[in-house]
Amino acid sequence: MMGDEEDAKDMSQEALLKAFRSIRQFKMESNFSTWLYRIAINTCKDELRKRKEQAVSLDTPIGDKMTLGETLSDGDSANPILIYEKAELKVMIEKALDQLPEDGKNVVVLKDLLGYSYEEIGEMLEIPIGTVRSRLNRNRSALRKILQTEGRALYEL
Repeated sequence: MMGDEEDAKDMSQEALLKAFRSIRQFKMESNFSTWLYRIAINTCKDELRKRKEQAVSLDTPIGDKMTLGETLSDGDSANPILIYEKAELKVMIEKALDQLPEDGKNVVVLKDLLGYSYEEIGEMLEIPIGTVRSRLNRNRSALRKILQTEGRALYEL
């Protein structure tokens, strides 16, 4: 969410401090990890609001595989054309994600990049599972359209 590893570390530390200070408020109605993740999301949102910017890190793991950044740069260090094309793709993905509304971007990142289940996302964002599904579907479509438009613009140059 922060777009920078050092900022992410700072927000992680801040979230852990907030969790420590409010541990008595944890009611054991959900998983501890869900409660902690919710604190982390809110901490990042607060910081981003302060900065008036939004960013998604390409260092975010994709499920149990490597990060998006690693996926886009894997094994092509000898081919400068592929390095350049993948760098362009990274920029396109970041710009496309930044064009989504915050609530839609969060659902896409949590599901498609971090691999959380619909139920976990619903708990973290405090929304019904049906809302998670509809936001995911709507924002995947929007992301697809944005990327297709960006891709066409590149080829028209």
